[in-house]
Amino acid sequence: MIGKFMRAAMKRGWVIVMIGPSGTGKTFMLERTIPGKIIDKSALAMKGADKVAFDLSEVPADRFAIDEPMVFDGASLRAGIATLRGRGFAMAFQQSRTIDILGLTEELLTHHKCIALFVNGRRGNSLWWTNSEYWQ
Repeated sequence: MIGKFMRAAMKRGWVIVMIGPSGTGKTFMLERTIPGKIIDKSALAMKGADKVAFDLSEVPADRFAIDEPMVFDGASLRAGIATLRGRGFAMAFQQSRTIDILGLTEELLTHHKCIALFVNGRRGNSLWWTNSEYWQ
């Protein structure tokens, strides 16, 4: 049910921001919702690599997701997200403060239709919030 909601929202140009602790099923949900269209550089972070530049050439033409965006350097990610205005996509964060740390708050809340899904890993207990009155 959440996957259908996410696909429909992204098709209409909404950005889905998933927030929840490690192990709550964010990546699992992304894999089931938009299989094969997930940008995930977290393996580089596990190896101790520095922040990675966000590369727009890796963005699929249709709906997509960015998993664990904190591995990207904030400047290139902000520039990439700004370029994607009007496109629907999803992002998964472990903590909401990471959005501020990466400097994405103003871009997401001002220039995108944004829905936040707070995921706690227990079925039926996700909450959602939107920055727009236009969701129908």
